[in-house]
Amino acid sequence: TASTARSLEDFLPVVIPSEVTFRWAHRARAGSHYEDISKIKAYRIIVRKYLMNGDGSLVWDSEKVDVAEEGVPDSVDWGHDVPPVVGQILEWKVQVWDANDVVSTSSWSKFAVGPESDHEWKGKWIVHPADMATFEAFESKETADKCENWKRRRPLPLFRTQIASQDLLNDGDHISSALLIMSGLGSFR
Repeated sequence: TASTARSLEDFLPVVIPSEVTFRWAHRARAGSHYEDISKIKAYRIIVRKYLMNGDGSLVWDSEKVDVAEEGVPDSVDWGHDVPPVVGQILEWKVQVWDANDVVSTSSWSKFAVGPESDHEWKGKWIVHPADMATFEAFESKETADKCENWKRRRPLPLFRTQIASQDLLNDGDHISSALLIMSGLGSFR
């Protein structure tokens, strides 16, 4: 085929449901003719639930969208009537058809769906007690010393916690997937 299609994300972005947008780039394959890839005739976006074995159920399929007249858009917004479900990890791929109607397909790319508003995020900081107690407070010499020790730590300290699944679930529910979002707050000050 004349071109390859690839999605732009190389990490797991967290996107809120109202801002799910798909972007991709395509490039000529070795030995292809410029005329073959200079005009993309159509694209198709396929979104499915992410499962480790790759057998996730279909969430949205744009079907083949003809863009021969107007050209390929810079981005494509979520096109399903139902927004993606918060907490899901989805994966998507794009297919593009070149001037000779030859299809190229990207590899799957993943993203997580996060809560729409700040108050919907649930979590707590997992920190060393001395760090949290002294991070912003410099009330005594002892506190200042502890905070200085915090600033000198390289690499970031290792924190652990246990999460009891029964605290997260309603009766009869089970965990089908989990998403842990971590932040290195203060590590770049």
